[in-house]
Amino acid sequence: LSVEERRVLQVASCLGGTFDSSNVFFVMDKLCSKEKMIGAKSEHIGSRIWSDLQPDKKPNVNESLIICAEEGLIESDDGLHYRFAHDQILSAAFSLIPEDRRALLQFQSGQSILESMPDKDMEKNLFLIVNLLNRGSSFITADNEKRVQLLTMNLKAGKKAMKSSGFGPAATYLNICMSLLGDDHWHNEATLSLDVFSTLAKAEFCNGNLKEMEVCLDEIFHRNL
Repeated sequence: LSVEERRVLQVASCLGGTFDSSNVFFVMDKLCSKEKMIGAKSEHIGSRIWSDLQPDKKPNVNESLIICAEEGLIESDDGLHYRFAHDQILSAAFSLIPEDRRALLQFQSGQSILESMPDKDMEKNLFLIVNLLNRGSSFITADNEKRVQLLTMNLKAGKKAMKSSGFGPAATYLNICMSLLGDDHWHNEATLSLDVFSTLAKAEFCNGNLKEMEVCLDEIFHRNL
């Protein structure tokens, strides 16, 4: 496989066992073209993951995916929706990403899809985007706007999971919300905080975790909300 085809596989491995070609394109396009200010100079974000990246060289994602399919690494019935041929191939593709850059690639993948995806497709891809961003949440701790955005998306994902009786995953998303609440959040983000604590209390009740539910409710009652 060429360097470009290996990179496409690496990005695909971040998206899971099944993935859409459009999402791989969104990520590769952003990584190869988006610049970020580093001190007094700009740097292509993708170069922080792949040091030999050629800036502004647009990758041919569809061609790379077709070649990978011909090699038996991935499969597709329509050329739009793909799946890895085996879990071991998925693991091998992910292992090609330098270990110290995996969280960054996952975070940038989520950010790229979030910025590029049409609004009409956002709801069905919510879990994918939130999961990717959560794996690199350490990259947004100093950015208050992105912190609140990720918090809100986790809250939305938690509520969506609860609607389908996924109370375990819901609690996971909502506990991430708790970790993303800012300093003095009951003063600065009172409405959001109440939503997080009350929703988590419901999720923990449904999970049978009554002590955790009581902790959430005690916090709310303590604030006289």
